[in-house]
Amino acid sequence: MLHIKLRLWLTALVSFVALAALIGGGETGRAGAFPMQDAERVLEIERYPKEPFELVDINVGTQSVKHTLKTKPRIPGSDWWRDVVTFRENNGWIKNVKIRLRNVSGKPIYGLTANFYFQSSTEKLLFSMQLTTTTRNLGLAPLQPNEEVDVTVRDRLFDDTKNRIQQAGQDIDSLPVSMSVDSASFSETLMWYRGFMVERDSENPNKWTPVKRQP
Repeated sequence: MLHIKLRLWLTALVSFVALAALIGGGETGRAGAFPMQDAERVLEIERYPKEPFELVDINVGTQSVKHTLKTKPRIPGSDWWRDVVTFRENNGWIKNVKIRLRNVSGKPIYGLTANFYFQSSTEKLLFSMQLTTTTRNLGLAPLQPNEEVDVTVRDRLFDDTKNRIQQAGQDIDSLPVSMSVDSASFSETLMWYRGFMVERDSENPNKWTPVKRQP
């Protein structure tokens, strides 16, 4: 009887070890194709000189993550730098981001552009996805000094960007992502763009040139 019990115990142990190895191997094989849920996420925020907006808050779903913000060292010889926020969230978190901005330019702002950028891990590709102001149309109701506005991701734009990335053989949840407020319009002829004040060329309306400093 003792020999029978020992044989059954050894059989069960071997079966358990084989099953564990099978499960472990399956998880490893799928790790690249199916990123873990509730994993640590990193969002980098591009920063530029003389920004017309103050970053008031960053929300992912119901949680504010601004308290995790840290500033990276500036690249030598560059006026640009990056802030970084880290948090844990499920796949698809990008479409649940809401960023609140405050106008600190001292001027009314009639429009802004902000984007997410996704860096391909295997190809020299950069995918962009525009964020939009859902609470107001700045062209009709300009953002006055010290007023705040939210920028978010529209579902349609998220789906379009996700499909473009998938067509390139990539997974949107696996790519490094950064966010950038690229421009703010003060009028039809004057705007801030990534650290510079630029004005529309009077001879070529499609061309913008740096504003000349006053003597």
